[in-house]
Amino acid sequence: MIKLKIKSLKKEGRIISGKEKEAEKTVERYSKHKEDISDRILALQLNLEGRKRVEIPEGKVDSLRSSLTDYKSKKASAEEMLKVMCGIDISSDSCYVCSQPIDSDLYDDIKKNHEDRKSTYNSQLSEANKQILSIEEEIELLLDAEKENVKIKSLNSDIEALKYKLDIAKESLLGAEDAHSSLSSQLNNIRFKIKTNTEVLESI
Repeated sequence: MIKLKIKSLKKEGRIISGKEKEAEKTVERYSKHKEDISDRILALQLNLEGRKRVEIPEGKVDSLRSSLTDYKSKKASAEEMLKVMCGIDISSDSCYVCSQPIDSDLYDDIKKNHEDRKSTYNSQLSEANKQILSIEEEIELLLDAEKENVKIKSLNSDIEALKYKLDIAKESLLGAEDAHSSLSSQLNNIRFKIKTNTEVLESI
C-alpha cells in the first residue's frame, strides 16, 4: 500500500516538476519582457531630456510668410526703379526728358533730384533685404520649433504607451510568479510526502 502511494506521489511529482519548470521559464520570459520595456522607456526619457516645447501663436508662420511676400515685392519694385534710374543719363547740356537746353541751376536741381530718388530706392532695397533676412530666419526657427514640438509629443505618447504595457507586464509577471510559487510549494509538499512514506516503509 505504501509502495503504491510512493509510486503515485513520484508520478505526480514528475508532472508537477514539469509544470514548475515551465512556470519558471514563463517567469523568466515575463521578467525579460518587463526589463526590455523599462529599458525602452528609459531610452525615450533620456531622449526627452533637455527638450523644451515652444508655444507658437496660431497663424504666426502664415503671418510672417505674408510679410515676407510683401517685402520681396518691395525689393523687386526698388530694384526695378533703380534699374530705371541708372538708365537715365543726366546731361548738363540738355534735359533728359525733352532734350531742351538747360542752365547750370536746373541741371543741379535735376541731378540732385535724381540722386535723391536713387538714394531713396537704395534705402528701400536695403531695408527690404534686411527684413527678408530677418523674417526668413524667424520662420526657420519657428518651423524648427514646430518639428521639435511634434517630436516631444511623439516621445511623450510613446512613453505613455510603454508605461501602459509595463503595467500589464508587471501584472503578468506577478501572476507567473504566483503560479510558479504555488507549483514549487506543491512539489516540495510531494517530496516531503515521498520522504516521509519512504522512511515509514524502511522502518517496517
